[in-house]
Amino acid sequence: MNESSYDLAILGGGTGGYSAAIRASELGLKVALIEKDKLGGVCLHRGCIPTKSLLRTAESIEDIKRADKFGVEPLTPKLNWKKMMSSKENVVDQLFKGLNTVLASHDIDILKGVGDLLENGNIRVTLSKTSKEISADNYILATGSRPNTLDFEVDGKTIITSDHALQLDEKPRSVIILGGGAIGLEFAYMWASFGIEVTVVEVLPRIIATEDTEISNKLEQALTKKGINILTNTLL
Repeated sequence: MNESSYDLAILGGGTGGYSAAIRASELGLKVALIEKDKLGGVCLHRGCIPTKSLLRTAESIEDIKRADKFGVEPLTPKLNWKKMMSSKENVVDQLFKGLNTVLASHDIDILKGVGDLLENGNIRVTLSKTSKEISADNYILATGSRPNTLDFEVDGKTIITSDHALQLDEKPRSVIILGGGAIGLEFAYMWASFGIEVTVVEVLPRIIATEDTEISNKLEQALTKKGINILTNTLL
């Protein structure tokens, strides 16, 4: 087992992790960045970026539907699901390549593997075939998050998480979204624009319950007008 020493070791190569690594390197620190999956994390590969790409398609559809209000003869938009998903992947790939280029321009050791904090204060990084123990004067834990699956058996087909939702091969006819928070409503808006029948189930009295009541009510009105069925105070 090889051992290396760093000024800073970062566990997690998502937005928080790679941003910290770049800044620390610019300040002259010797940095190790540990990531078991792709650099960029959830935001780049399964969150912010791919969803915003799909939202742009949804917005384009809505713009076409409203075009007659601006003097453009009414058009009927036709969604090409496979082309849309391919476009989304291209956006992610371009940003991923750009991120790797930026990281390569800094003096950062990128370790692709699973990192475990040890009792002696070091980190053991399990690589594909070997393991490596590193020590550092400082550590940053930026391990990110993953979808909460509750008590459901997620099969990736009929019961899916937001991760699966970004990789669907075909457009579903209808969906039930459990949770009226920001992520659930983001998918609700997108899918409704794509012509999918959407029902949102929320156990609390209103959607986006952490926001002001007025905002929650206005958003519910807008989504209901769009044809989304919203069930609050509801257990499934």
